Amino acid sequence: MQHFETAYRLCYPRVLAYLRRRTDDSVAEDLCADVFARAWSGWPPRGADAMPWLYGIARNVVLEHYRRRRESVPLDDVAESAWAAPSAETYAAAEVDISRALRALNETDREIITLYAWENLRPAEIAAVLGIKENAARVRLHLARTRLADLLNETTGVTR
Repeated sequence: MQHFETAYRLCYPRVLAYLRRRTDDSVAEDLCADVFARAWSGWPPRGADAMPWLYGIARNVVLEHYRRRRESVPLDDVAESAWAAPSAETYAAAEVDISRALRALNETDREIITLYAWENLRPAEIAAVLGIKENAARVRLHLARTRLADLLNETTGVTR
């Protein structure tokens, strides 16, 4: 079990990056402060690893932020830095297709894909973030990846 100060130093950059990918840069630091204020009041987390627990808090903070602003969840407005194009032009076209397909997914599928791909979480950690069982996270991840692949195949004309 980590002490709060140690967890803060280790986890702050990852939580801030998570928030920056889902909100405007101008509010990400304020929301991050809110995440850690909430974490402090509920410390220590139940599991040995604080990161999935903090992502769960961050997810709730983002949802509340957009509810207050009466906007939809911001995954349609993906930060450019999250999809930085590779140097080769062939990868640039694929990036546009992936970004378009990701935006076409429903909110639930986008969230689980981004937790897996952007935050590098394992299904057990995703389950902790979303408050579901690990097996449910595995199934949802599989289904979301299948739907994303289908959308990519539609845009590129490739079939599985």
